[in-house]
Amino acid sequence: MNTRRQLVAGIAAAIVVPRGARVQAFPARPARFGVCGPKGMEPALVRTLHDAFRKTLEDPAVLATLDKYDQSVLYMNTETYTKFARDSFVAEKATIERLGLAAKG
Repeated sequence: MNTRRQLVAGIAAAIVVPRGARVQAFPARPARFGVCGPKGMEPALVRTLHDAFRKTLEDPAVLATLDKYDQSVLYMNTETYTKFARDSFVAEKATIERLGLAAKG
């Protein structure tokens, strides 16, 4: 039985899913994934990688695979994703600290 069927049947529960775009089968559960590299990458390399990954989002085979696993595409350009990642880090760090889960020391 696949995960989607287990969730629908109530056999499994989605406990942790990254915040962001919605999984098609479970619109109330957010999920977002992205690609990033180390700070200080050459802008030309960033653009090359961006363009290559963006092009994959137009490939019917890639889109079919994403659909098979109930994943949707929410494209963000480099600047938007960078801001999203930074904002998410701040929010998630605050949650971890509020819950008392941060490493001591």
